[in-house]
Amino acid sequence: MLENAQNLSTRKLDKEKRSMSDRVAVTACVEDKDYSNLEKILFPYIHKNLGITDSVISSMKTTGIFKCEKPGL
Repeated sequence: MLENAQNLSTRKLDKEKRSMSDRVAVTACVEDKDYSNLEKILFPYIHKNLGITDSVISSMKTTGIFKCEKPGL
């Protein structure tokens, strides 16, 4: 009985681990400057990224647009 409970817990943890590894996270910063109204804010400094494609990072740096392709953390 205890072994079955342990196996069930292990399976749940494995499932959660797989689910979390298929998510995204990003830490990005802007330039330290004053922004005018309606000015696009770009994110030239990407410090951490997990599960994000190079094209999405490039878009953040050049257009300020972040399109999340998967659920976040």
